[in-house]
Amino acid sequence: MGITSIKKALIAAGLACAASGAFAAGMASPSMLAGTCAACHGPGGNSDGPAIPGIAGVTKNYFVAAMLSYKYGDDEDAIEKAVAASGGALDPDEFEALPRGKGTIMSRIAKGYEDAEIIAMADQFANSPFNRNAQPTKQALVNKGSSLHEDNCEKCHEDGGRTSVDDVGILAGQWMPYLSNTLADFKDGTRKMPKKMASKMKDLNAADLEALVHYYGSQK
Repeated sequence: MGITSIKKALIAAGLACAASGAFAAGMASPSMLAGTCAACHGPGGNSDGPAIPGIAGVTKNYFVAAMLSYKYGDDEDAIEKAVAASGGALDPDEFEALPRGKGTIMSRIAKGYEDAEIIAMADQFANSPFNRNAQPTKQALVNKGSSLHEDNCEKCHEDGGRTSVDDVGILAGQWMPYLSNTLADFKDGTRKMPKKMASKMKDLNAADLEALVHYYGSQK
């Protein structure tokens, strides 16, 4: 069943939210579930480690899409079923455009959570404020990155990469080593990305990506 068909089926069926039902049946609280992530991603989702992203403030759809893709890999049917089972808690149309993460330790960790638990903890991070990290940057690269962002990224990553909407994560103030590694993964195809991002990425070289990292890292 396609993404659009799933959305129509959800509306027609009027299913109850799977996450709410599981919580009522005795599932751990969202705060307790989210607390298991603190060892790596920091309290409230604000990471202290430069290779690990801060996940505070990301939207529910973005968080769940990342976790489901870590859990199920390239099995899009399994991801679609999880979205359908959410009973409207997730937006199928948004999931079609979201990046897919794979190939990290998260692929193992995500398998330890039920889909309903992933959905439940998403709100916990979405409601946590994102702390921007002070990092050393080179002004010439910041200036170049600012221009590149405006030309290639601002349409989706609004407000200089500060805004998290359903199909983008937070870039401004994110750890620079993490951004460098992730952009390299997108560039070489290790991580899947939406078509609209791929069309921009193909014209950016390694020096451009470095400049973007310095631009995002410079923002307080």
